[in-house]
Amino acid sequence: MPRSEQLLARAHYPVTVSPDEWANEILYLDQLLVEGFETTWLRKTAIELGTNPPANYQSLKLIEECLMAIGFEEAHARNITVPMHQLHFLRSKLKGHAQGDDASAIRKEAIAQHGSYGKHFRVLCSECDERIRTIAEQFEGMK
Repeated sequence: MPRSEQLLARAHYPVTVSPDEWANEILYLDQLLVEGFETTWLRKTAIELGTNPPANYQSLKLIEECLMAIGFEEAHARNITVPMHQLHFLRSKLKGHAQGDDASAIRKEAIAQHGSYGKHFRVLCSECDERIRTIAEQFEGMK
């Protein structure tokens, strides 16, 4: 559930070579996807499925707990959330904290692996989309 309808209008693919534009889009995508998971519902569902998740678990860890409770191997459940964990990590390093050597290294790695910020963003979006569809399939009918 998006926290705000405005997030759908704000999240776009980066179109320039600006690292700031890319970082902003990472922020908006994280707000749309990761913050959009309903932690209260996920925790309740995990408990109903027979798990006892630690109080500090947030949405992505709760999704993993639910997936394991319905029969996914631990490594598979964790693999499903990897792109969202990566997105949240990028947001934290690029927009959430004072930028330093970590942010610089992340920018260099994105360019080295993908050739542009736009291509990196598209790959990340594609991976997140694929995994969210998997999650949605597993939770269908539970809500």
